[in-house]
Amino acid sequence: MAGFPIEDIDFSVVTHIVAGSGSVAANGTVSCDPAEQYADPIYAQLHHAVRANGAKLQWSYSAPPANILTNATNRANFLATVRGAVMACDVDGIEFDYEGPSSAEEADVFTTLLIDIKQAVCLGNSSCGFVISADSEPPQWNDYHRLNASKMDGANIDFVNYMCYFDATPDSDVSRWNESITMLLDQGYPPSTINIGIPYYTPSGTAWADLCHECPDLAPANNSCAGSPIVGKRMNERIGALAVTRGIGGLFPWMLNYDSSGSVGGCVDNSLFQWMRQGLLTAPGNKFGPPPPATSQERGHIID
Repeated sequence: MAGFPIEDIDFSVVTHIVAGSGSVAANGTVSCDPAEQYADPIYAQLHHAVRANGAKLQWSYSAPPANILTNATNRANFLATVRGAVMACDVDGIEFDYEGPSSAEEADVFTTLLIDIKQAVCLGNSSCGFVISADSEPPQWNDYHRLNASKMDGANIDFVNYMCYFDATPDSDVSRWNESITMLLDQGYPPSTINIGIPYYTPSGTAWADLCHECPDLAPANNSCAGSPIVGKRMNERIGALAVTRGIGGLFPWMLNYDSSGSVGGCVDNSLFQWMRQGLLTAPGNKFGPPPPATSQERGHIID
């Protein structure tokens, strides 16, 4: 996150940011000390920017901590204390990057846990503004099980980030992302809860921010940099438009960790996120504010 200037975050389309977490004791009790949480100046600046722009800041956990998925006592302790911890540190939600329900039964329990956390924080009012979400695989993969769609009503769980980290295509074809959306809708997941991901890194794991200096001002249709495939500008634009035209919740690029801001690292005009943003804003039926006036360079990109 330190490599992406917070002032470069485009809050016209960035609605949720994941950063930090509350402390969870071995017995499941959650706590948060604001002085500790804001001791990191970058986190403090990010929190201020999120508040100033009306966005949401979510804590991040991987697997449910302190065995709250399987230990009833620890789960009860977590549910009894999570509201106080969230309020103490002024955060808006919790995100679970839990890549591991090993059975449909476990995924069902995880689904219920997410719903219970939201109910605990919101005191039963699912429209209280607290956000509960999780990361999951796209439906084309089967390493683990996804949430129980039959329990999701579009409000009790806010969204699921499906890790559609598919390879770049030479012709910028995004049909695999479209296929993910179709399959998830067919499986009963509420459209508003579907977020699809974009890999801002190469298949070998090199972040775009660390590679883009090798090919400054990457051509929009080019999906390769220094011999490494990358989901490039045109693909980002098309995936952004796809999210709007298919009527799903949105997208989730890990921009602060992996994208080039264009103002650091010598990458010049190489922010993939800005092309994704362009697709969101120019797609028919977009639900965001109007884009700012285009520069002559941007107008040229659209023509490309």
